[in-house]
Amino acid sequence: MNLIIGAILAATASAVTLKLDWSDCGGGSTHAPITGFTPATLETGTTTTMTGTGNLDEDVPSATFDLEIKTALTTVSCKGDASVSKTCSLPLGTGSLTFEALTFPIKKGPIPVSVSIKLSAALPGALAHTDTKVTATGANGDKLFCIEIKTAPALEVHPEIAEIQATAPAVTPHYAEPPCNSDEVELEVKDYKTNYTGKVCAPACGDDDSCPTDKPPSQASPKCLLHDSGKKYCALKCFLGCGNAHMTCLRVDATTRVCAYRNHSSPSNGKPCCQGHCADPNQAKYYSIAKDLWGKKHCGECCMEPKKYNLFHHFESNLTKADNDSPCKAFGYTVYDSTDTHGFGPISMTLDLYDLPKESIENAVVVV
Repeated sequence: MNLIIGAILAATASAVTLKLDWSDCGGGSTHAPITGFTPATLETGTTTTMTGTGNLDEDVPSATFDLEIKTALTTVSCKGDASVSKTCSLPLGTGSLTFEALTFPIKKGPIPVSVSIKLSAALPGALAHTDTKVTATGANGDKLFCIEIKTAPALEVHPEIAEIQATAPAVTPHYAEPPCNSDEVELEVKDYKTNYTGKVCAPACGDDDSCPTDKPPSQASPKCLLHDSGKKYCALKCFLGCGNAHMTCLRVDATTRVCAYRNHSSPSNGKPCCQGHCADPNQAKYYSIAKDLWGKKHCGECCMEPKKYNLFHHFESNLTKADNDSPCKAFGYTVYDSTDTHGFGPISMTLDLYDLPKESIENAVVVV
């Protein structure tokens, strides 16, 4: 029986432990090489103060700082007077960094350098890897210190455990493609914008809204998200995508997205967005040719500001700037398929998808 599932508005995110690796990046040219660092780990969802320590070789009356953090999405730079604390936010509410003020003048001798970091407990797996660099420069232009701090998931599989896992009988994890496990129900979710539908193997939520944590390879997290007939069910909550080529991230409502195994026959909304010349003079035509989840090639084209190319190219490696207003047609993709929006919030793109004519596919010759 097909069930169209709604989302529970509130879902509790669980904290994750990230390991912290650090290094001095001054290259021997700073007045206070960093020789120590604490702590070794941090918990998402809480504020952690990271402190590097060094030994300053001269008095410093004043300085400025430069704090830069790189994530899978973007690079955030934060600068200011080193005598004043300053907080810089990461994109999409994923966290913040605070440079903790230094007290000037700083006398020759031991010096602590502190940065407080808070990463959301709902942080997608791809964003758990960050690279932060903190530097300070004196009023005379001399470099005072440089420390680089990297975060990554703390849990790693020991080689002996990996060997045992490799020889153990295969067990189907929760949230896999149907048919479902005996403690799951097969549900159908629907994207409220595109009307695409997909299947979900959903275990029941625990009394405290807990969910089984085993899952197929995916960057999405198990959460108590769905309900039907008064019962609550777990599903994989996605952000920009599922991190699994067999899944797609469907928008159940404006705030909740679920990884599902999409049905093959999904309706087109019938309204192309980006045909012909881009209406906005600040935008240019871009295209990408790639296979969908079932191996069918599509050509997608969109209108986009050129300054956003590097951001979207990170997620779509085939993205290319067109030299004409109908790039898909130029490559023989003349049959309109659908208009879809990929991504989330400010990092989203609406594009028209086109297919090859049926006769072109039937007459294709494979050369070995």
